[in-house]
Amino acid sequence: MLDVAWPPGTDSPDAKRLIEFGRVLAAASVNYAVIVVGPDERVLFASGTPFDDAGPSVVGKTLRELGRCVPALDGLRPRWGDALLGAAQEFELRASDRCLALQVRMTPLRLTVTPGFAAVAVFHEVTDRALAFAELTRERERIGAAERCIGFGLWELELETGQFELSDGARHLLGSSHADRSLSEVLGRPDQPCEFSITASDGTVRRVISHVARHEATAGHSVMSGTMIDITQLRASERARRQVQNLLRQAFDGSPIGMAMTDPHTGSYLQVNDALCALLGRSRNELLGLPVRDVTHPDDVAGDEAARRAVLDGGQANFVIEKRYIRADGEIVWGAVHVVPAFGDDGQIRGFLSQVMDLTDHKQREQQLVREVQELERLAAIQSAIASGRLVLHAQPIIALDTSEVVQQELLVRLQQEDGTLLPPGEFLPIAEAHGCIRDIDLWVTERAIEIASTGQPVEVNLSAASVGDERLLERIQATLAQTGTDPSLIVFEVTETAVVADLQRAREFASALHELGCRFALDDFGTGYGTLTYLKHFPIDYVKIDVEFVRDLSTNNADHELVGAIVTMAKGLGKRTVAEGVEDAETLAHLRALGVDQAQGYFVGRPAAIERQPTDRA
Repeated sequence: MLDVAWPPGTDSPDAKRLIEFGRVLAAASVNYAVIVVGPDERVLFASGTPFDDAGPSVVGKTLRELGRCVPALDGLRPRWGDALLGAAQEFELRASDRCLALQVRMTPLRLTVTPGFAAVAVFHEVTDRALAFAELTRERERIGAAERCIGFGLWELELETGQFELSDGARHLLGSSHADRSLSEVLGRPDQPCEFSITASDGTVRRVISHVARHEATAGHSVMSGTMIDITQLRASERARRQVQNLLRQAFDGSPIGMAMTDPHTGSYLQVNDALCALLGRSRNELLGLPVRDVTHPDDVAGDEAARRAVLDGGQANFVIEKRYIRADGEIVWGAVHVVPAFGDDGQIRGFLSQVMDLTDHKQREQQLVREVQELERLAAIQSAIASGRLVLHAQPIIALDTSEVVQQELLVRLQQEDGTLLPPGEFLPIAEAHGCIRDIDLWVTERAIEIASTGQPVEVNLSAASVGDERLLERIQATLAQTGTDPSLIVFEVTETAVVADLQRAREFASALHELGCRFALDDFGTGYGTLTYLKHFPIDYVKIDVEFVRDLSTNNADHELVGAIVTMAKGLGKRTVAEGVEDAETLAHLRALGVDQAQGYFVGRPAAIERQPTDRA
């Protein structure tokens, strides 16, 4: 503080000294402005920017008037008042338009004569510095905002002093403006990233990763610095992703529908669930690595692979097909397969996710429905054929093995379709039997057989289980025999063991009635049932027809050879004649002769032919 004498009066020596002091100070302070104010708040001296133009006019003005003359100094009167009371001040003054910034230092001057103070103020324009500082501040704020936005921060620790410097982002992550040396123990070692949790002052827990470096600063001081990156959301996302993956895995594995992930190029199974293993009848280890084509029905492989190629080529987004699989036990199962591509991070298809729903029961019901519709259509055709007389008889010769002469003809019915083609018995007789038409067919065949026998030709007629014991058929046989005068012994009625089993008592009565008429009776498929010996004992059987099952491999199978021999011995002991069915070659025929079989039939003996074509004898 400067002590200056202040005698009363504005032209006193003290006033002059103060003015001179102002001039000297102004001359010594280049680029500075100087104002000297007396104790009466009047300006004694003013020099320099912003007073170059207004300097002479402001001298003698009061501080209130000074603010009106120089707008930049408006509002300084309270500060001048403090200085005139003896308080030194230093501050920055900003113009209201923010275009001018002044660094101001006010110094009180104690008066020695008159009590009180004068004051001198030195103004230094710092507009450029203020603008630069303001820009630097804004830049720091922008950097700080960016750091906070991305969860990033910088820190520096001077190891000798333990002083921490934190960026705005680091302070935001820590939730504090201060840090102590203990934080360095958490931040990790130089050149080694460290991940840790921070609990901020507000209780927020953040997961942070820090990268640390150590280097030598000025004056040989060691400094540790590094970055802090907020990875809280990253770790939360990773946990959420793992949770979602776990949920998807549980859904995949526990799904009641077959699930599979397959390689889009090799078609091999990469992952399967229990439901698919159960459907395909294979274990997880058996399926993993196995190509899909290896468990696909051969007829469905091409369509399946073409659909997968279309997805790979971008032709379609996904596909749904119905296909057949082959289980490990050989069973065929149906599946409705929905396939969608699974993409990698590079946008390429890395797998095919398949859902396989078991359609086997549905397909079986569907196929059964189709068969039933076809059966009904065939039934209508059978009924139409019966009504319009399109049943046709074929005959297959039966020869006596001792003479090789034809001794009998087995009559076989065929159905002529509207286009003239013939249906074999296996394609219409089961349907006719299931729906009750078989009795009409048996009746028609029986009448034709009696008519043929009336010419002296021995015939054999097959009767279905439905006709065994049919009173209407028995009556028609009696009437037709009487009407035609046919020798009943020329007619052999043949039934299977199955037909007999259906109603044993009724079958016995029916066979006995035919015998009383003079007809003969043959038991077909002998040896394939469980009650064969019972039938031989209690039924009036004339012929035992040895089933083709025992004849087919007679020349090569010793067991069949022994069985046929036993049947022949047993039949002869009971007074029955034997007929071998299904003779396909001369060697078999020779074996049958050697075993004492009475008669034989089969393709080697003679194929079935239309009744008009008479078979020739075969030696």
